[in-house]
Amino acid sequence: MKFEKAFCVETNDYINPYEARDLYFSEDSEYYLKRLTFQCPSENCRVTLLPVAIYRQEKTKTKIHFRTKSSINHIQIPKKCNYYYNVDFESTIEVNAKKSNNKKKSIIPTEFLLVKPTLSKNSIRKTDNSNTNDRDTALNNTRRSKSSGSSTNKFSNVKTHYFEQIIDCYENNDERTLKAVSLTINGKKKSYYSFFKKSEYFQDGEGYIYWGGVTQLKKYGNNYKIKFIKKAWVNGQSLEMTIYLNSDQIKSYNKKNQLLEVLEKLTTFEGEIRCYFVGVYPKVEKVDVNGKIFDAVSVKVENLDHLVFRFDIEEE
Repeated sequence: MKFEKAFCVETNDYINPYEARDLYFSEDSEYYLKRLTFQCPSENCRVTLLPVAIYRQEKTKTKIHFRTKSSINHIQIPKKCNYYYNVDFESTIEVNAKKSNNKKKSIIPTEFLLVKPTLSKNSIRKTDNSNTNDRDTALNNTRRSKSSGSSTNKFSNVKTHYFEQIIDCYENNDERTLKAVSLTINGKKKSYYSFFKKSEYFQDGEGYIYWGGVTQLKKYGNNYKIKFIKKAWVNGQSLEMTIYLNSDQIKSYNKKNQLLEVLEKLTTFEGEIRCYFVGVYPKVEKVDVNGKIFDAVSVKVENLDHLVFRFDIEEE
């Protein structure tokens, strides 16, 4: 069974996979490169959970999560684990735990925060409890709707500031789901599907999550140039689109070592690479190439947390 929340022994708090990944790779974290201990979020249980793909330097399409060790069962006596032995949102009666959990829906955040909030421990616990209440409320509403024949929204209001989580939701859900679930960014509300814009069509509007395939990254000294495969058609010209990361920007990033590992791998990676960015709008600029001036579309990513790469390989 996949878990999207666990109890972390070291922090004495509930944590999601993206928070765990952030604690591990952030160089200003007291848990930098320290593997944490995760347990079932049920107070009646607390069996050990394993982190899946959370500590991997490069993030592929695999959706990070926690899972139970294969040889361990969740607690049933004296009290049942209220996360594993629960009633599925789509069920009206208790069913076999494995059958129910195979149907279980992933948590899909409905709001992406461009600015990382500063929360106290009490605030974090309050948020965690509210999400649990949302789950119980959705369950009760589903039961009522089954008997009355009315429909109900099965998705809770969950906020996140982890851009990776938004990308994982986009890449791991079908088009129907992405069109049915709304996402809010900076006060603008659209469906997940509508929020993602191919980078070459950036002129359609601002405030989107832009993305596109990129060619092999090139390194210039300690700087990196990311060039998109598709060019943008601007004012009758086919213009190259690039993201340029300079060494000073990378050095000031709190996850610079992880980013450098990824960038170095991408300079020799031969498979498909997708690049996502948000919070910045591409601009047409003059560039000097060997004394010749050209127009090009430049993407100046200021917050490196808002730049995500994905690969065409699946790893477990």
